[in-house]
Amino acid sequence: MAIYIHAVRIYLDSIPSIANASDIGLYAVTGENSVFRWIESNITSYSPTYTWKPNMLKPAPFSPIQESVDLLVGGNLPTIGGNSIEVVNTISYGGTMTQLDYILNNNDIRLNGLRADIIRFEISGGALIEADGEILFRGICGDPVWDEKQFTIPLETALLKRKANLATIINEDDYPDSSPDIRGQCIPVTFGEFKPEFDNENNPIWNGYAKFVRVANQETIYKNASRRTVNENDNLDILFSGDGIGYQIFPVIDNDGDIPPLMYKIKLSNGGVTWRVNDVIVTSGTYDLPYFEDMYIYVIEGTGEGKYRKITKAQVVLDDVNYWDTIEITLADYFGESLAGNETATAVDQSWIEIIEIARQYQSDVWSCKDYLDENGNKITTGLNLYSYLAEQKAKVTTENTDAIIEVLPLEFYRLPQYAYEDSGNTKNNLLDIDVSLFKNDPDSMNSFLIKPVTNVRLSPDSATIANAKWQPMTEGINYKIADGFYQKSGGGNTTVTEISGYINHVTDKNSNTSLKWRFNIEFGDYYYFILLFDLPEIPNNFRYDNVYLGIKFTVKPTYGGAAVYSAENIYIKTRKFLGDSTEYLDFSGIDNNKGAVINNLLDSYYDNNVSTKNKNFYYSTEYDQTINGITYTILPGYSSIEITGIDTIEKYNAIHECALIEVNLSVENVLVDYYISELAAIFGKAISIKDAMYSPFRGRIYNSQWGQQQGSSSYSSSSSSSLSSSLSSSSQSSPSSSSSSSESCDMGVGRKNACAMINNPIDILEHTLRLQNWSEQNETKEWGKEYANVPLIDISTNEGGFDYEDLNPVKALRPARQILNYNDAYTDEIARSLCKQFFLCNYQNPSTGNESVAFIGDKSLSTPATIITLSDIIGSIGEVQYSHIKGVYCEPIVKYCKNNANGKYEKIIQITNTNKSTYDSSYVIGLSGSDAEMAWARAHILWEAYRQVEPAPNDMVNCDWIVTDSDAVWYLDTWLTYMGAINTDGTTSGITFEPKKRIAFSVSYETGKNWFLTQHHRLQLPHQTNDTAIEFLIEKISKNIVMGKELVSIQAMLYGEVSDIAMYVQDTYDAGTLLADWQDDYETQAEDATQGADIQDIT
Repeated sequence: MAIYIHAVRIYLDSIPSIANASDIGLYAVTGENSVFRWIESNITSYSPTYTWKPNMLKPAPFSPIQESVDLLVGGNLPTIGGNSIEVVNTISYGGTMTQLDYILNNNDIRLNGLRADIIRFEISGGALIEADGEILFRGICGDPVWDEKQFTIPLETALLKRKANLATIINEDDYPDSSPDIRGQCIPVTFGEFKPEFDNENNPIWNGYAKFVRVANQETIYKNASRRTVNENDNLDILFSGDGIGYQIFPVIDNDGDIPPLMYKIKLSNGGVTWRVNDVIVTSGTYDLPYFEDMYIYVIEGTGEGKYRKITKAQVVLDDVNYWDTIEITLADYFGESLAGNETATAVDQSWIEIIEIARQYQSDVWSCKDYLDENGNKITTGLNLYSYLAEQKAKVTTENTDAIIEVLPLEFYRLPQYAYEDSGNTKNNLLDIDVSLFKNDPDSMNSFLIKPVTNVRLSPDSATIANAKWQPMTEGINYKIADGFYQKSGGGNTTVTEISGYINHVTDKNSNTSLKWRFNIEFGDYYYFILLFDLPEIPNNFRYDNVYLGIKFTVKPTYGGAAVYSAENIYIKTRKFLGDSTEYLDFSGIDNNKGAVINNLLDSYYDNNVSTKNKNFYYSTEYDQTINGITYTILPGYSSIEITGIDTIEKYNAIHECALIEVNLSVENVLVDYYISELAAIFGKAISIKDAMYSPFRGRIYNSQWGQQQGSSSYSSSSSSSLSSSLSSSSQSSPSSSSSSSESCDMGVGRKNACAMINNPIDILEHTLRLQNWSEQNETKEWGKEYANVPLIDISTNEGGFDYEDLNPVKALRPARQILNYNDAYTDEIARSLCKQFFLCNYQNPSTGNESVAFIGDKSLSTPATIITLSDIIGSIGEVQYSHIKGVYCEPIVKYCKNNANGKYEKIIQITNTNKSTYDSSYVIGLSGSDAEMAWARAHILWEAYRQVEPAPNDMVNCDWIVTDSDAVWYLDTWLTYMGAINTDGTTSGITFEPKKRIAFSVSYETGKNWFLTQHHRLQLPHQTNDTAIEFLIEKISKNIVMGKELVSIQAMLYGEVSDIAMYVQDTYDAGTLLADWQDDYETQAEDATQGADIQDIT
């Protein structure tokens, strides 16, 4: 029979120089720190690999090694397990009886936090089985306690010592452009894919946007200095003297003469300015001033007051004519009206400006991330879809049979128009550098516009009488119809409409080069009318807007020369309800003397054919004349020129029955007039704040390493090979930090993962988190939480407890997403705990190797455990069989998921109610329908029949921070119901069986259970307790007594029951029209990688 002798080894973090160190069992290790090695009995005669000091341990020095995990309500982390070691405190040291605590204190040796191993030596057949021994427990020393005789060292698992935080706090050192109000906030930690979801009417179902918090918001106002370098390439400096030093408000004195202008001349001082190149004064030449580029001018007084525009170019022209104290600046976009100024700064409404440097950066993570997306989940390669959040009042609906609140979501996320900013994501896809070009009065807000083409464009089909009645008051009156859309006051002459070209859809095709054209052949002097009808576009019911404008590109062109073509022209925009008078919104009048007319006020970015006018027509709102090909046109620009007022609610908007574009001219005879209508659109304006954050569809953290299979090891080499053979430890073959770009990490070595792929499942998110823990016990120094360890202790084996074990495959098929926005939630143990709770996992440390391990506890193992424990294996009495406590059974479960990262609310819910009713009604289940809802209710109902009590479920079971898809939510509910004992045996309500998780405690011999560990699966077969059937169980608590001669292993087991559950969705078929997505993976080309394994199914 084997003999077991136990020892303890404590690893110091130093090499203390102590006389007579062997008297206290302290030994030097070549190339390493010193270690204590104490053993129960002298085994020198058995030739161990290292020297061990006997007589340091008390008799029976080891308390039982205990570990446990509370799985009553689902997945969890274990409690801090361990034991204690009793050491002799009064010893012979250098021939003198001295206390151990005194020796340690005098030599500045602190045991707290040091790694300690309990070693088991097995002697069989007169020899050691392992000369190094076998690690039985690997832990961390706690705070010792002692008296004169005894020195007691508590040992515990390394759970807390490895704790690190994945988040980053905004601080002045790392983010120098941050302001005091944002310092101390947390940069998000972002996992998974965020993609908004809409219903058929484009109303939001889930606002799935990732949050980018502001990390830079510095505003620096330019001031004249005695000397400043303004062009480093040319070594050009500007020098001020006298009163000019310190000026920060400057007048506009001229512009480039264009209508409207983009270049303005700014006077920096009234003399006293010198320019130097290489410290030599220059008096002629034109010099660029890149110092001012990308800054902004802000008009503080006069025309344009309160407006910002970005500077794209600045220069100074030095000659005998131009002032040396004046610079020329070119803007990125036009002002609504030209800034006023003259050489003496005395113009009417004289414009005065500041020059401001504005830093605006937003960050979603510090780790490399995968992609920016559009609303459909497609990767964006040019430009970003950014949103701002604006909270609105929610409409709440209470259903008849339950008090659950269903919230109708308004449109809370507003798209930031791409014309209003320039974005530059860094190589890690996590930082936005925003250059805003259209502020609204302050740099923290901008005007956002949603522009949608109008609908149902048509020439007026009405008779002259009806048209006249609908759109009165007219200039004169309509008495005669020439053709659809064309009318005349009296009807005299032979006026016709000819040469109609183009198509009606050209009016709404977003192409500035296409148009619908008509020619009016006027042969009689009279009033003539052109009437084009259209409808305003539909918008989501919950859309919010501040203003509605009409965007038009419309040209009226006279094509017959000679005398005046017509003496007057008016263009109107009118709307009407289905009954009553029309309302007029535009009277563009007084166009005469052979002129044409143009209304053009749409954004460049509205068009799909790359229009580039610097949004001249959109911003500039002052009427002006322009000659094109010999014809003078009066041009009406500016989005604000045609505002549809009086429709401040969606109800008033929807009450508009039809709209009309009406052109009226008083013409002489024999005139040709062409009409070109190129585009009609509704412009919805909204003032949007960008002060705190921006949002975007997004894919989060990538692996950034291939997680290779190099075995990790402890800092001491005496770990037996057998302890590692079944439990590989993993390290990345390089250890990228958060500062390494994703592109640099893609081709590193050969490993288990594609370094550039997104971390996309709960198991890999957990492993990623554990790799970022504090691994200082491995003698590494890193920025823990931000860098991978070189040699983390992680079990990557395919055995039970390993991260590649087959039981984890169903969990790896899930697609979670979460942004961790609170610093305290970003600690590694908190992330691990939340993953365990959400996905029925247990993350624990292997007691003998220290390896991070994981188990799925939601159901039986996919492979039937080989070990069967029978009555003959049990030592002592068997504990009582205990049913699951009511505190762990929730007969009316609620699943809240799809969390909104802006307001923290969950936007989807599955809820089961009225489980006490005898029969099912469809109103009892929210979030599911049809047979799915009935099956879920029936399973909850069987729990009610068993317990007859409804307990509220804890928040960490109800609030599913990680779940963002309907299929994952159903998986979670299905697993939860199964875990509580509502077993779905055949997919029918009649096949539902109640079989709760039961607990039972028993002990086995040390030989039988010495290698057992927490969450391990075995089978138990007892005559009464399991009805002589081998029932699978999981170890929930384990205690190993290693006192010599009294060795024993005691456990508490969680029994899974006799019947097996089937998944709620097991088939992989496409069923059109069902509520939930089928069990499949979205098509993601980047996931097709041999190192990752194929998706469950890629749907193209």
